[in-house]
Amino acid sequence: MLKWKLTAIIIIYFGVASAQILPKQDKALYQATFEITFQTDSTNSTAWVHETAILLIGQQLTKFESANKMLRDSLLYNNNTQPNKTITQLQLGKIPKTKFLFEIYQYNHQAIYRDQIMTERFQYTETPDFNWQLGNYDTSIAGYHCKSATCNYGGRHYTAWFTDEIPIPTGPYKFFGLPGFIVAVQDSSQQIQFVLTGFKKVTDNSIITPGQQNYTQVSKAVFLETLKKYKSNPSMALNNTLDALKINLDESTKHTASEKLKKENNLIEKF
Repeated sequence: MLKWKLTAIIIIYFGVASAQILPKQDKALYQATFEITFQTDSTNSTAWVHETAILLIGQQLTKFESANKMLRDSLLYNNNTQPNKTITQLQLGKIPKTKFLFEIYQYNHQAIYRDQIMTERFQYTETPDFNWQLGNYDTSIAGYHCKSATCNYGGRHYTAWFTDEIPIPTGPYKFFGLPGFIVAVQDSSQQIQFVLTGFKKVTDNSIITPGQQNYTQVSKAVFLETLKKYKSNPSMALNNTLDALKINLDESTKHTASEKLKKENNLIEKF
């Protein structure tokens, strides 16, 4: 068993937030693959996205992010640090789309959350209090015998399924702290779920390396407030971003883009 250390557009104001200093790297020991299913428009029951996400597990550090984001960053950045100035137009056309720009690290019993709101990058650190309540239900997921647990987190009520066949007390997204590996999580409204599709031991020399792009350190409350302001007025957000990037679009194109942004109104965490 592992010796485990569980480890935008407009910002109106900044909060005081302490930054968690992450290890520069950690050897990846295990890789778990999850399927994320998310209802992006809370008013439209057919507005679903499905993406694959990767959870890399080291001895001290874990990293969770969309597989499409991983590929995107590998094309846009050299060694996940500096912008790739030699990227070709053909390569730009191959950059995959993702609805999940976040990357989440678990380290020292904390979750370090990084995300992007349009052109702005933010980071906050929190110590989640899941207050897990163990359930009485058993099932089989991805070939593992699982038990249930529930919690309230971020304005949602979740049911999680974990297995002691993988004795690592972590899981997808920010979830951790159960007596076994979390293989599935779903909220009671069935708008967001994470389901394990594969788990394997890493046999090469893969390294978990936190990206070194510049992130503005804020509190979680400030990040969520900024995100909500963006979601509530996507037209203003789009215009500010276009101005910052010195990009000119005709009004019809801007209207189409703004209407698309309006439909992405659901938040995984409400508070």
